[in-house]
Amino acid sequence: MAGTYSGNGIAVSAANATLDFLTTPGIYKDLFARSERLILGIRDRMNSAGLQTKVVGIGPLFQVWFTDSPIRNYRDAVHHARKDRFRIWWEEMMKRGVLFHPDAFENLFVSFAHTDTDVEQTLQAVDDALPEVKRRMR
Repeated sequence: MAGTYSGNGIAVSAANATLDFLTTPGIYKDLFARSERLILGIRDRMNSAGLQTKVVGIGPLFQVWFTDSPIRNYRDAVHHARKDRFRIWWEEMMKRGVLFHPDAFENLFVSFAHTDTDVEQTLQAVDDALPEVKRRMR
């Protein structure tokens, strides 16, 4: 007998614990609500700052596109997204302790490990970063 988890009780135990966690009642509802607060918070702040962005996604999967055009698919992103502006935003968020993927074409994720406090701290970092982001985008 052979197999990936043969004789590896620790890995099987971790997989079982993960499955138990993922079946916790209400956990996905909470994840989606937390994600929506983050997405809408970033969107509102970008709009209030006058930055041409589209913050799009579903549930815990999203992206911030620097563009004035709708982004519905990869072709739209290639044609309209401003990677140079995303880089500025990414750098300013990094300076404030928030790590997003550095490539504008990679998705951003909210996980079960993220808390309401993490969302609030991220939105505060957005607030703190936006003046410098705007200055650098002139």
